[in-house]
Amino acid sequence: CEAVAYAHDAGVIHRDIKPTNLMIGAFSEVMVLDWGLGLLADHAASAAGVAVGTPRYMAPEQARGETLTSAADVYALGATLRELLTGVPPWFDLDDATDVLSHVAQGRLPPLPADARDSVPDALLQLCADCLLASPTLRPQDASVLVAVLSDWLDGAQRRERGLAEGARADAHFAEARRLSAEAKDLAARAEVALAALPPAASAEERGPAWDLEDLAASCERKARAADVDGERTLRAALTHDPALPEAHQRIAARAFARHQQLEA
Repeated sequence: CEAVAYAHDAGVIHRDIKPTNLMIGAFSEVMVLDWGLGLLADHAASAAGVAVGTPRYMAPEQARGETLTSAADVYALGATLRELLTGVPPWFDLDDATDVLSHVAQGRLPPLPADARDSVPDALLQLCADCLLASPTLRPQDASVLVAVLSDWLDGAQRRERGLAEGARADAHFAEARRLSAEAKDLAARAEVALAALPPAASAEERGPAWDLEDLAASCERKARAADVDGERTLRAALTHDPALPEAHQRIAARAFARHQQLEA
């Protein structure tokens, strides 16, 4: 989108944006190819009357041979983005290019694949829908708008990913705390049984193995508390990445409820 936004800022309309005209470079940069149909926006009126481009990615006004603005490229970007997200090209249900061109010229919206809403984030589907509006005046007016929206979404997605990673680390700390706590209880129980089996006059040497078990139990319990604190700290850190992260809030609420139940027991 940034390359097209640069072109739009310079007053150039590409007129044939589609997946096959995009290339990923050696450093993951996206390059826009085939500017053969490129047009200066100031000269768009003189090029009206002829429909040029690729029908599946063509804006309705382009299919009708009308004067174009950068909004025509925005339509093509929306169609391309939706294909990249769903793996299905626009007008996947039509084979004949003439039929596709007719549907596009009438301003019909390309059908959405049945499973798209389950696999594609709502915000990105909405962005595609905004780009594919039949009226060019209702679409984002140039590619810079898409750059801003996609950048915001990617930033949010990355923050959410970091928050989920912190949540996963917190879960690992809590699991370790539960394991250590269970081990401490087992060691304490074994120590209690061992001491109960000794006569009241048992020597310190005889009581030594049971006391060792008690020491191990106390050590495990200290480690369990430390792991639990680390889990709480890590869970709170998840919210520094994404303050609205529902998974983190659910974990915090569940732990607060569990502590409340323990206090009432």
